[in-house]
Amino acid sequence: MYSPPYSPYKHQITARQRTLARPDHPAPTDVFALLMEQGTGKTKVLLDEFGEREDAKDLRNMLIIAPRGAYMNWLDTEIPMHLSDDLKERTLIKPWISSAGVTYKRTLERFLRTQDRPRILAVNVESLSVVQAAVDMCQEFIGQRRTMIVVDESTRIKGLTKRSARARNVITLGERGYVRRIATGLVTPRSPLDLYSQFEFLDWRILGFRSYYSFRSRYAIIENVGALKRGKRGQVLTDPMTGAVLRQPMVVGYCNEDELRARIAPYSYRVLKEDCLDLPPKVYMPPRAVPLTDEQARILKELKATAQAQLATGEFISSKMRMTTLLRMQQVLCGHVKDEDGKEHPIKSNRIRSMMEVIEEQEGKIIIWSGFIYSIKEIIATLRKEYGPQSVVHYYGATKDKDRTIAKRRFQEDPICRFFVANQESAGLALTLTQARLCLYYSNTWDLEDRLQSEDRPHRSGLTHSVTYMDLMAEGTMEMKQIKSLRKKLDLATIINGDSYREWII
Repeated sequence: MYSPPYSPYKHQITARQRTLARPDHPAPTDVFALLMEQGTGKTKVLLDEFGEREDAKDLRNMLIIAPRGAYMNWLDTEIPMHLSDDLKERTLIKPWISSAGVTYKRTLERFLRTQDRPRILAVNVESLSVVQAAVDMCQEFIGQRRTMIVVDESTRIKGLTKRSARARNVITLGERGYVRRIATGLVTPRSPLDLYSQFEFLDWRILGFRSYYSFRSRYAIIENVGALKRGKRGQVLTDPMTGAVLRQPMVVGYCNEDELRARIAPYSYRVLKEDCLDLPPKVYMPPRAVPLTDEQARILKELKATAQAQLATGEFISSKMRMTTLLRMQQVLCGHVKDEDGKEHPIKSNRIRSMMEVIEEQEGKIIIWSGFIYSIKEIIATLRKEYGPQSVVHYYGATKDKDRTIAKRRFQEDPICRFFVANQESAGLALTLTQARLCLYYSNTWDLEDRLQSEDRPHRSGLTHSVTYMDLMAEGTMEMKQIKSLRKKLDLATIINGDSYREWII
């Protein structure tokens, strides 16, 4: 009988029991959604299930589909921690590596030929968008033996209304899976419509719609209040009968939400950290004000007025879309900006100085988040110069997979390593960084999911001290409203699309 290394918590036992239930419902397949908040141990539930079912010879394969920033964490941390020693010894475990050479491809071929041992394959979901070889490999893997398919952080396949390659491939793979699971703590970070692709992967009969647009019509309130409709030549279109200006349809609200909750209830389990873990509360400090330089103030003023500004070097920056204007303004606040040719320019800023002032006031380890690669490189260089090269590790798009593993371990275990510098998209998922005492947001992204996920990297099981959260903010700018909205758990893209654009930039 399978015995995991660690006994599950009560809520994890409940989650496992729920996956065993077969509700009298339209979807007869073995599907389930673990909607467990970050840090409550949904990965252990899934690995325990695989161990139990492999021991019973019910299935032999496990396919893990997760974001690039999370899928290697399964192999580096979760599987070594939660699979029994006997199963780890017998199981072949392999990651998909898109850029690997001939040697890796040969080992992958041997992995796929092996039929007499349990196997776990981990694939980053991004590769299923663009790499046909990854899709073909997953198809072959699933077709060989009964496979449990897990889509971790399943919000990454949400809301893809035009059935992008990623959504299409993941859903197609799911149709061949013997067991299908999704796992996320943020099932609807933007709207109830985020449910559609996630539950279509499980079984379309749960929601009861084969078309996203039919689903949206049932659960969303749509009005023609969006952007102006334009013809092929860019002209504004009008109603031929009334002469009224035509606008794009836009979601302005939601309806029938109780019905939607009832549909997914038999196939999902939801638990929050506050309900099952005795963790210290998050401590939110007032934002640290960053004074604007004269150059920043001038550029922001010009962008507000005309969506165009001239840099001190003579180049211009401009934008035609409201979100691009806001992005350019945020770049200026962080001390850099891209011109019309895509070239990056530094702008005199007080932000690095303000960051260093905050650090000098703190003790212990610090995670520094930034949505801009330019800023990350600047932060790393400054910290290395002030505190030494070994005091800093980084985790962003350019960080190699092997260096990501080293960065996680050093931050958690090495007393010399004090700073973990990362961007939210790469490091905001799956990582356990419980040694941090401060999360400092050098800059935020516009995605609520990025904020919520990144906040929970240190706030997880095993935490014994309080974690403080602080934002750097330029007073009197759009950052004030951005930070306020994120802390209230409001999605910024939705707000900006439905709110007054001028109200945001002024």
